[in-house]
Amino acid sequence: MDFSNWKKNRANAPVVERAVTEKVYLEGHPKLPIVYKALVPELDLATWYQLNAASIEQDLLDAGGILFRGFAVDSEAGFKSFSQVAFTKLAEYVQGATPRIELQKDVYTSTEFPADQEIELHNELSYVLQPPRKIAFCCLTAAREGGQTQIADVHEIYNKLDASIVEEFKRRGGWMLKRNYHYGFGPSVFSAFKLDSLEKIREYCAREQVEFNQVSEQHFMTRQVRDVVHSHPVTGKPLWMNHVAFWHPDNLLPDVRAKLSEMFSPEDFPYSTYYGDGTPIDSAVIAEISQLYRKVEVAFEWKAGDVMLLDNWRVAHGRKPFVGERKVIVSMGQ
Repeated sequence: MDFSNWKKNRANAPVVERAVTEKVYLEGHPKLPIVYKALVPELDLATWYQLNAASIEQDLLDAGGILFRGFAVDSEAGFKSFSQVAFTKLAEYVQGATPRIELQKDVYTSTEFPADQEIELHNELSYVLQPPRKIAFCCLTAAREGGQTQIADVHEIYNKLDASIVEEFKRRGGWMLKRNYHYGFGPSVFSAFKLDSLEKIREYCAREQVEFNQVSEQHFMTRQVRDVVHSHPVTGKPLWMNHVAFWHPDNLLPDVRAKLSEMFSPEDFPYSTYYGDGTPIDSAVIAEISQLYRKVEVAFEWKAGDVMLLDNWRVAHGRKPFVGERKVIVSMGQ
């Protein structure tokens, strides 16, 4: 066989592009999240995202959540680079209710919450007038045991929730979040609003439809009423998007609730939820909502370098208890 022209012909042959990622799903979960796996080492996520933004954004719109696995994201700076590409505008954690550390501008630790306790499912900042459209997480250190992030499609929650529950909330004007800022319990009123004076806080609250009252020198109270169901801003799908169950006293750990009851009356608890007209929500309603969240949730094990991007309106998130060091950082925006 004549090989004299082999090198010449090979040089002129068309280049066959090698796939650098594959699109798969987690085992047993064929809808949420979509998983993009890097097939080549040191693939830069921010660059790859920019090149494939249109198809990724459509996947996010269709599924609500994407997990990027195997990309070269191993630092806060790498995650920040991704966030600046994935979000048109990064958002501050204003009106935040749980402690976070701001690692660099608009990049935070995930909620600083005891490792032995679960963080229930919720849509980030569902109680503000303009909740972030997207939220992204990056795992820099995976827990030795546990620490899974659970996610749930709140369009599915809406479809499966007893219609009479939804109608009762609508009849009573939505849902109300009441917060009491007591010295030493959770973020201070100044850190929550990221403002340095009561005058600025009052101005902010007036704009954002939040009732603000100073009860005493170190006790402040806010109330805000919001819809329980929102329409997705792009698809129009109805979404069960709220913190109704998350902050209801029934969802406190028994020992935590007992301790708070020793210190405060029920109306002075740091967080509580009601119907929009201020009527207490029946425990059976909270139990049904909480059970449905657990029924539809998808939990997955983090791997170091994983990045997860969620449509924050469409998909709720939480965290399972864990053992060992765990470092997951977060950013959010529009």
